[in-house]
Amino acid sequence: MSENGSGWAWILGIIVFLLCFNATYALIELVVRGPQSSINVLSLVDGTYDVPVSIYVLASMITAAASFSFLYSSFIRKLTVETASTKMLDALESKLRHNRGRMEKVVTKKFANLSMNDFKITENLKNIKIQLEESQGRLEKIGEARYQYRRTMEKQIVVLEDMKKKLEKIELQLTPKPRLTSRSDIQEVSGVGQKIAEKLKSVGITNVERLIIEDPTLIAQKTELTKNKIKKIQSTVQLLMIPKIDENKAKLLQKAGITSADTLASQNPIQLFKKIASVTKSSDDAPTLEEIASYIKFARSNLIFFY
Repeated sequence: MSENGSGWAWILGIIVFLLCFNATYALIELVVRGPQSSINVLSLVDGTYDVPVSIYVLASMITAAASFSFLYSSFIRKLTVETASTKMLDALESKLRHNRGRMEKVVTKKFANLSMNDFKITENLKNIKIQLEESQGRLEKIGEARYQYRRTMEKQIVVLEDMKKKLEKIELQLTPKPRLTSRSDIQEVSGVGQKIAEKLKSVGITNVERLIIEDPTLIAQKTELTKNKIKKIQSTVQLLMIPKIDENKAKLLQKAGITSADTLASQNPIQLFKKIASVTKSSDDAPTLEEIASYIKFARSNLIFFY
């Protein structure tokens, strides 16, 4: 039994004592009063329940004997457990003392090794520190060189950007001006006379830009002009907005089936040259292959304008 159960051991002992006392009392009653007599077992609670004294004696002795046996076996088991525990603790303590001695020797040896390793580590750290300082110096030099290189590159970029702007200006100056621009008056369009111009202006179409973006069906409904007429005018406008194309070249392109800048941009120069050659009466009026290639080039470069 553990220390926490010692109180219960005392209580059980008192109960066993009382049971033994009760059995002794019952035995005395049996001797004095005889086996035919009876005992009121509920007299302590003011009740009445008579039991033959012989049966009472037998029950009391059996109960006392059983309780005493349980108490005795518990005490013997406790002593056995304590004895075994004591032996185990002694063996464990002896083993711990033995292990402690071994550990002290190992720790002493390890400490000596650690001291030597600590010295070596300190020397290695010093060498590493020197190497790091040398590497840092080299990196600083490399960083300075990179800084100078970057400054030089930035200057070169500025120079290149300036040259790019100058080239764009030169290219703009060398690029031929188109026959029409988005701000050109509607009457500057070939095929648009005064009457047609007045009808277009009456519905708000005063320049080339407005003419291109409007739907030909709506223009026809508002101006009483035919839808095909409006489409032809829009086709002429798109072609005249491409550099190097004049009214005559625009008419030739229209005869060859080129009705917009988009169509012109998608053409093959040789195939388009053959188409134009087949619709021209005189070879003097037909543009050269180089001119047709330039039309297509300018149409592709200006194609974004028409979207």
